[in-house]
Amino acid sequence: MAGEHELNRDIDVDLGGIFGSIWRNKFRLLVASIVVTAITFMVLQVISPRYRSEARILIQASDTILTGPRDNTSTQIQTNFDDPAIASQVQLLQSRAIAQKISNSLDLKSKSEFDPALNRSRIGSILSSLGLSDNNSNVTAEDRVLETYFDKLEVFQADNARVIVVRFWSEDPELAAAVPNMITEEYLKLQEELKRGANPEELEQLEPELKALREGVMKAEAAAAEFRQTSDLLQGRDNDTLATQELSELSTELSRVRSQLSRAEANAASINQALQSGSLDAATSVLQSPLIQRLRERQVTLDAQLSDLQTSLLPGHPRVQRLKSQLERLSEQIRDEAKKITTSLQREAEVARAREADLIQQRNVLKSEAGRVGKAQVQLRALEREADAQRELLNSYLLRFREAESRQNREFLPADAYVFAKAQVQSKPYFPKKLPTLAGAFFGTLILGSVITLAAGVLSGTTVRQTYGQPFNAAGSANGMSANAQRLHMAQTPPLAPTMDSLQGHAAGMDAGAMSMSVASETVSMMGHGRIAVLAPEAGKRSLTAIVLARALAAKPASVIVVDMTGSATPTQAMLGHQTSPGIKDLLAGVASFADTLHCDRSSNAHIMASGNSSAQMAAQSAAQLPMILDALQQTYEYVIVDCGSADVGGLSRVSNIATVNILDVSNTNNPLISIITDKLLQAGFKAPLIVKGNAQAQQAATGFAV
Repeated sequence: MAGEHELNRDIDVDLGGIFGSIWRNKFRLLVASIVVTAITFMVLQVISPRYRSEARILIQASDTILTGPRDNTSTQIQTNFDDPAIASQVQLLQSRAIAQKISNSLDLKSKSEFDPALNRSRIGSILSSLGLSDNNSNVTAEDRVLETYFDKLEVFQADNARVIVVRFWSEDPELAAAVPNMITEEYLKLQEELKRGANPEELEQLEPELKALREGVMKAEAAAAEFRQTSDLLQGRDNDTLATQELSELSTELSRVRSQLSRAEANAASINQALQSGSLDAATSVLQSPLIQRLRERQVTLDAQLSDLQTSLLPGHPRVQRLKSQLERLSEQIRDEAKKITTSLQREAEVARAREADLIQQRNVLKSEAGRVGKAQVQLRALEREADAQRELLNSYLLRFREAESRQNREFLPADAYVFAKAQVQSKPYFPKKLPTLAGAFFGTLILGSVITLAAGVLSGTTVRQTYGQPFNAAGSANGMSANAQRLHMAQTPPLAPTMDSLQGHAAGMDAGAMSMSVASETVSMMGHGRIAVLAPEAGKRSLTAIVLARALAAKPASVIVVDMTGSATPTQAMLGHQTSPGIKDLLAGVASFADTLHCDRSSNAHIMASGNSSAQMAAQSAAQLPMILDALQQTYEYVIVDCGSADVGGLSRVSNIATVNILDVSNTNNPLISIITDKLLQAGFKAPLIVKGNAQAQQAATGFAV
């Protein structure tokens, strides 16, 4: 039995013992902390102080109206300093070319701080000869100095800003300030050289190419001019050739002659038609003749005189006859003059027709000439395109050459950077910080010693305490495991609290049922809070363990509630005196609110969620809401006791989880049903149950309710 109890012991950490062990070793910890602090102080006295200075550079476009580019595109490109551009400037500041200039200017090779070979001790030489330390004999002095220089240098971009910080530390405060300032000066010079573009050597190499381009342009233009001259492609107005211009003018003249011919023929035809009809008043050309107009006026006058005489004289009167004779001669003269006009128009038409034929012949000749000129112009345009291309190339090269030459000859050319904070000589070292280092050494040693003392106490077992677990009855095993295997199984999954049987030897004479409930209440109260599930697996047994446990926890005092999930509603009847109050079934069925299902125990400060009046079938339809209800109760009460009655392991899974304390209320601890239910709970992932031996008389006395 001793071995069985030894396997069923559970280990708990004794916090009082832990802090007690630290308090018992307080003087030892203080002495160790003081010693370490003293050693740290002596080491700090040996370490040389380090001084750090920094310079800050603002990256921005510094081109002015006189020095900047002429087009807006170039300006936008130069002022667009994104993160890669800033990172490129950081790499430029860390370039080896700048480092070599600074090393030569400040003569860093002669300083032992930068060249470890100048300050090598005898011990270091021995270690180096034995191969236990780095031997820099094969490394040049310049490489050693630059390696130390880059170890001390720190260049980085400030957060969310176009600012580069150049930081350097040294044992000499003046040197720590001089190096960043010289880096910024060399950087600005390098920026100015980069902005100047090509160097003088590149400009000299470009001059022969410019000379060749000039000769090529002259040859191309001369070839175009010679071809224009030999091909008779002389230009007139509006950059047209003479042949094209003459053809255009000849076409205009031909159109004018044809219009004149058409007009003369039309006038002659109209006069002939008027002569044939005897009415010359319809002919416009006849009426426009000055002679005919005078004759017509004379005819009108004679007609008027004849009309006057006929009113007073007879038709045979000599004066009347004379006027008629004159009118006839005037008509004949008008007709003769019209014939002359017709003849003149016909001659004019013949002249225009001859002029038209001549112009047509000349136009045909000019058409042939224009075709030849057009073919020649194709070759001329090709020569001119070649000359224009070479001219544009020459102009672009000349523009770049002149601009680069002007930048080289310019004394002032602003860089795209501005040093707005130069490095200053520091009077206080940044390392080592003696006071924080000493404080860290003291408290760090104190904390480390406390941790070591704590670990030693836990490993030695002086700061742990043991609690007894649940015994296991080998004779009642359902699957026939051996006693040793069963003990090992129960040791690996110990119960949450001891049972009455394990304390019988220590509490002789006490009532068995009362002792079981007392141990159970003490065990559950050690949890502080949680969920408890009570099962009465024996057939026909109605348990009051949930009520006794709830009233015992409420007397601590603690907030506790009992959820009646039994079919007989025994907890509801015992705590309320009736079974008509709304409860968990009504809440699941949706016929009662959450507050309506909570009731106070008539004999204690405990609460109960009654069984309810709805049918089990209606409540089972919303059984998925049961875990949420229990979680809500667990957030309000310290202890939630679910009386599951005679439910099996499957039903218990709806209200229980891995943290739930499961209690089995049995009347006989040797019942084989206990081991069967225990195995099922363990296989389902639950903790081992707490076995409570119920006593009907004790429960009736505690609750005042007869089972």
